[in-house]
Amino acid sequence: MCLITDHVKLKKACQVLLEENAKLEAQVEALQPPVLPFGYPVYKLPWAELIRFLLVLDLQPMVNPEYVADSYVTYTDKDSWAKIIPFLVYPADLYVEEVADCDDYSKWAAADSSKLFNLNGCLQCWGHMPLGYHAWNLVLIEGGYKLFDANAGFPHAGQLFNPMDNGYKPEAWK
Repeated sequence: MCLITDHVKLKKACQVLLEENAKLEAQVEALQPPVLPFGYPVYKLPWAELIRFLLVLDLQPMVNPEYVADSYVTYTDKDSWAKIIPFLVYPADLYVEEVADCDDYSKWAAADSSKLFNLNGCLQCWGHMPLGYHAWNLVLIEGGYKLFDANAGFPHAGQLFNPMDNGYKPEAWK
């Protein structure tokens, strides 16, 4: 065994590992949420209160209301949601009937809201609209909620609007 040869081999192996690590770090950075040019207030509401609030508004939970996802639901104000929503809208060409359809768009928006912005107050919502039965999103705001469609192919995608506006009648949520 030659210590010099072993040292050179070890040094080369370390260099390769450092280069691979740098590539992985670049990939991880690309997965980070966008840095938004604003801060936003975060409010908390116990899930049990959210369930009662939406039931009073005649919105039915699509899961057993006794099973709660977290202790609290986090949300922000209407103006902050309006700035966040564009990051939760996806291209229409991702649509695949019965595979990646409206409920999947809604699911992606809810998941990305939680993942990217730490706001789990973006919920999936189902109901009727002018084109028939459809899924979109509901976001909590102080004193109520607003709706938006996460599929860029719909006319009101990425815009907050009130329940019943644009013909959207919410009926259930998850």
